[in-house]
Amino acid sequence: MRRIQPSRGWTAVDLQELWDHRNLLFYLVWRDIRVLFSNTGLGILWIVLQPLATAIVITIVLGYFARVPTNNIPYPVVVLSGLVLYNYFSVVVTQAAHSMVNSAYLLTKVYFPRLIIPTVPVLTGLIDAMVLLIVLLIVAFLYNILPTITWLFLPIPILINIILTLGVGLWVSALNVQYRDVGKAIPIFLQIGTYASPFSTFLVLCPKVGVECIL
Repeated sequence: MRRIQPSRGWTAVDLQELWDHRNLLFYLVWRDIRVLFSNTGLGILWIVLQPLATAIVITIVLGYFARVPTNNIPYPVVVLSGLVLYNYFSVVVTQAAHSMVNSAYLLTKVYFPRLIIPTVPVLTGLIDAMVLLIVLLIVAFLYNILPTITWLFLPIPILINIILTLGVGLWVSALNVQYRDVGKAIPIFLQIGTYASPFSTFLVLCPKVGVECIL
């Protein structure tokens, strides 16, 4: 019998062990993807419906009623550019927070790196992020925002966001096991953060605008 004991002090994440169990990781990712789209009539459209609804509400409230200035840049592009990264962060962190608790039945039956469980939503969430990014690019084209050389740097803010999301997801997944209040409080803070989401994607799409367009 293998006994698992917590490490003491600061220790590095054992990525090699995670790689050794990559088949299990990919299986769990594929399982979650199948569950996500099973028995749904709209299928992949559900990925964009919620972010688009949020973007429409923010555009109407801040763009048309509050008239927050964006330097003549179309407000839907500004809002979607923030939601591409923040929606991924918000959804993944929420799922990761409950991942350990929801997988307790699996954790107690067989040994595998516990790091896999909160990593699964980080990977499955990339599908949502890529679809929403495509929607953003389509909307940018519709508003005559044409590609520039800076578009090649889009992977940089996306990669930084993935690393940040993974780190926060691992942290809250462990905290929620000990303190269940964490899982209850996270959606509240994430909802507040929606109105302060990073607009780094927007700066890549429209580099000449400058920081005055960041809300």
